[in-house]
Amino acid sequence: MITSNRFLLVGSLIFGLSGVARAETLSAQVDRYAHPTLGKDAVTVANVTLQVGHIKVTLAKGVVAPVLAGTETIGFFFDGEGKWTYASDTPEEWPVMRHDADRATRWKARDEGKSLLVSDAFDDLLWLAPGEKVPAGTAGAAPPEHAFRKHLETFARRKSDGVAQRLAYRERMAPAAPFSWVELSGGKQEAIWFRDEIESHAEDLIALKKLEFDSANAPWEWAVETISDQPIGRGFREPPRPDVVLTRVEPEIEAEKEHAKIRVTETWESAAKEPISTLHVNLRSRVFADSALDIRKNELLKVETSDGHAVDFDHRDGRLLLALPKPLAPGQPVTLRFDMEGDVLPPPSHDSYWLLGFDSWYPSPGLNGSAFTWRCTVRVRKPFVPIASGTVVSRKEEKDWNTLTTELDHPIFLPVVLGGSYHVEDVVKDGRTYHVASYAYVNHRATEHLVTLSSQIIKFYEPFLGPFPWKEFTIVEINSYGFGIAPPATMFITREAFSPHEDDLTKMFSRSLTARFAHEIAHQWWGHQIKWPDDEEEWMSESFAEYCSALQVRAEKGNGAYNQVVRDWEGRMKDSGISATLPTANRLEGETAFRDRMGLLYGRGPFLLAILHKELGEEKFLTFLKTFQSNRKWQTGSSALTASLLHYLTGKSYADFFDRYFWGTEYPKLPK
Repeated sequence: MITSNRFLLVGSLIFGLSGVARAETLSAQVDRYAHPTLGKDAVTVANVTLQVGHIKVTLAKGVVAPVLAGTETIGFFFDGEGKWTYASDTPEEWPVMRHDADRATRWKARDEGKSLLVSDAFDDLLWLAPGEKVPAGTAGAAPPEHAFRKHLETFARRKSDGVAQRLAYRERMAPAAPFSWVELSGGKQEAIWFRDEIESHAEDLIALKKLEFDSANAPWEWAVETISDQPIGRGFREPPRPDVVLTRVEPEIEAEKEHAKIRVTETWESAAKEPISTLHVNLRSRVFADSALDIRKNELLKVETSDGHAVDFDHRDGRLLLALPKPLAPGQPVTLRFDMEGDVLPPPSHDSYWLLGFDSWYPSPGLNGSAFTWRCTVRVRKPFVPIASGTVVSRKEEKDWNTLTTELDHPIFLPVVLGGSYHVEDVVKDGRTYHVASYAYVNHRATEHLVTLSSQIIKFYEPFLGPFPWKEFTIVEINSYGFGIAPPATMFITREAFSPHEDDLTKMFSRSLTARFAHEIAHQWWGHQIKWPDDEEEWMSESFAEYCSALQVRAEKGNGAYNQVVRDWEGRMKDSGISATLPTANRLEGETAFRDRMGLLYGRGPFLLAILHKELGEEKFLTFLKTFQSNRKWQTGSSALTASLLHYLTGKSYADFFDRYFWGTEYPKLPK
C-alpha cells in the first residue's frame, strides 16, 4: 500500500491555511478545534479518490464544504455517497484484526495480496487535516449544514481522547507535521481512522459501538474498538519510546466521605530528542458511581510550577494538555503541582471504603512513560482508616482525622490509596513488616495466617528470583470474591482469604487461594521489579507470575498437581483458538474477548514457559529467571530480551520459537 502522508487526489485541489495567534489560552485553542464551523464555499464532487497511509476513500457523489476552526481551514465535510477501504500491512496484527472485525463489528476482513482489508460505505465524512487541500468541484452547492451538525452531535458522544486536543498539540509542537483524522458515518459501522506522526506515531482504524449503560435513562455514548493499530517509524515488535517520563509523584489527599481534595506534585523528565513545549497526558475527567446516572466530575482547579507560577492547561475527555512555561530540553526535568477536587470517592458496590487505584486519578503519561518514586500523604475523617502503597513513614491520629504517609524509593507505577472501614495490624516476620488490613472487623486469625503464607511464598521465590523487592508489604481485604490484584508493595485479596469458611462462596473460592496468593506475590517481581513496556508485552507480568505460581504449587503439592496446572494452561490456550496472538491479547473485542484473553495471558503464555522449562532443565531454567530479574531490575522486560537471554544461556536461537508461538498462533507441544 502507499504510505504517503499527503493526499493523492483524482482532480484538482484547493485548500487554505491561516496563522493563529498564540496569545489565546489552551482551552480557547482546544475549543476552537472542538467546535468547528462549515465554510460557505461548498462544491459538488464526483468520483474523487483520496489516499493517505493505508486508507483509500472514494467520494462517489455529493457535496464538499471546507471546515474551519476560527478562520483556519482544517479540513472538509462531505455529504453524499462514498466508500472506503483500509489495509493492514502488519502481519502480526492480522489474527486479532480479523477476529475483531468479524466478531465485534458488522465488517468482514478479507485477504488481498500481502494485506488484510476492511471496507465499508458512508454517507457523510469529516476529514480533518490542517494544511492539506480540499477537493475541488463544481461551485454553487448549498453547504450541508444540517448533516454537518448531526455528524458533530453523533461523534461528540465519544467521550475519550478527542481530536481537538490532538490538533492543539500539533499546532504547538509541530505545526507543519502531517496529521489526518477521518470520521465516517452511515455505513455498516460508524468509524474513525487517523494517522498521527506527531504524538502517537501510529495509524489506527477504530470502530464505534453503542455503549449500553445500566440505566435506560442515561444518555448513550460510543465505546471504542481498535480494529487496526499500525506503528509509524518503528516495527510492530518494538516497544514505543516515550517523549516524557514521570519520575516522581507526591500526592496529598484529604478525604471526607465521598469528597476529596487532591494535590499532586509531579516531576517529569524529557526523553525526546527535541525540546518539548507542551505535555499531553492522561487525567480522568469523571468518575462513575453506581450507575451512568451518577457521574461525578473530577475538577482540575489549577496547575502551578514548583515556584508558584500558573501553568495554562486544558482538561477534558480524560486527557490533559499543559503549556509548559518554557520548553524542556532533552533530559531536563520540570516539577508541576496539580490541585483537584470533587465527589470522586464513591464506594464500590455501596461498601464502606473508597479507592484511588487503576485509572488516571493523577496526571500520567501511561504505561511506558511511568517510572516514578512515590511519597503519599492521605488524611481521612474518622472512622475511616487510610491505606496506601509503600513503606509507612508515619501514621497518626489528629482529633477527627487519621493520617498516613508512605513512600517507595524504586521506580513504580499504579500505586493505590484507600480509605475505609479497615482494621490494620502490623506484624514483623523474618525481618519484613506486614500491614494486614481486614475489612469491617478485626481478624487476628486471618492476619496470622496470611502473614505466614506470604512469608513462606516469598522464601520459596527468593532463591530463584532474588530478594523480595520491598521491606514492607500491605495485604488488603476486598469485600468481594474470587480475585486478587497486585499494586506495588501491596496485595488486594478478596474475603475468602480472610474468612475461608464463612459461607459457600468463600469455601468455593478458598480452594485456589494459595495459588492465587502466590500469583499476586510473584507480581512484585514480574510486573513491578521488572515492568512491561506496553500492552503487547503484558505476558512479562501475567504469564511469568502465573508460571511462578505453578512452581509454588509443585513445591507444595507435587509434580502431579503441577502437571495438572500445565494441562489446564494447554486447554485454555486451545479454547482461545487462533483469535489473537499472545502480544495482541489486550486488543480482543467481542463476546468471547475475556475468555480468549485469559486463554492467552494465563494459558498460552505460561504454557510456553513450561515448554522452555522442560527443554532447559531445572537448573538452567531457574538460572534464566534469576538472571532476568538481576539484569533488568527496575527496568522493562520484553519478548526480545527473553529470547536474547535464552540464546545467551543455551547458545541456541529462539527466533523461530517466538515467531511461531508468541508472534504467531501455532499450538506448541510440550516436550516428553
